[in-house]
Amino acid sequence: MTEILYPINTPHITQHFGQNPQMYAQFGMKGHSGLDLRAAIGTPIYAVDDGTVTEADDDITGYGIHIRIRSASYEAIYGNLSAIRVKLGDNILAG
Repeated sequence: MTEILYPINTPHITQHFGQNPQMYAQFGMKGHSGLDLRAAIGTPIYAVDDGTVTEADDDITGYGIHIRIRSASYEAIYGNLSAIRVKLGDNILAG
C-alpha cells in the first residue's frame, strides 16, 4: 500500500477531490479539483514531492498567499498561507 503524504503533520481535510459536484458544475467542473486541508496559522507546511517553485505570489481572488511547486509528475498548489519562505525557481525537496 502506498503511504499518503500530506503537507502538514496533522491534516484535517475540509474538502476532498471531486467533492461538491453541484457547486462546481457552474464552472464546468465535475467536482472539487484539489484537496483542502485546515491548519492553524503558522503551521509548518512541507512539500510532498521534490520539485521547483514555479510561482510564489499573493492572489486576492483565489489562493491568497500561495506557492506552486512543479514536480516530475504534477504541480501542487499550497494556498492561503500566512507567509512564503521560498522564492521563484527554488528547488524543493520533499519534506
